[in-house]
Amino acid sequence: MHSRHRRGQLIGICNAYVDTVEGEGINFAVPSEKVVPVVEALIEDGRIARPFLGIVGTDVSGTNVAGIVPDGALVYNVTAGGPADLAGIISNDVIVEFDGVRVLNFDAVKAELAKHKVGDTVPVKVYRFIGLEEPEYVILSFTILDKTDFNN
Repeated sequence: MHSRHRRGQLIGICNAYVDTVEGEGINFAVPSEKVVPVVEALIEDGRIARPFLGIVGTDVSGTNVAGIVPDGALVYNVTAGGPADLAGIISNDVIVEFDGVRVLNFDAVKAELAKHKVGDTVPVKVYRFIGLEEPEYVILSFTILDKTDFNN
């Protein structure tokens, strides 16, 4: 099922329906601007490439290092052989900049990653404070890989 507006253009694809007590239903739809790139990729490549950085992290603001290190995305874990690992990102690095854009939390890193394609090479600026006498900023570069290549 899909939704169209007055001019007959697709505006969304229904992905859920809830029946109410009154007998009226509520449809939930994925907007067409989210659907079209997926459909185009499926037609062209037969699959969806998902940009993958290969880290697990959280916002600095919710940790015990808040106020000690700059706001950003605190890296907890790095996927072995993933883009971040190959670039040299290590646990406890704080990502503060992604492709020249200041990032203040983990959601901002994910939002910036979503703007890129598999194969793009992207610089990141990290604040490294573990195992050093003096904390330092390090600029690293990684090539985005496809998440499906890392699913078990």
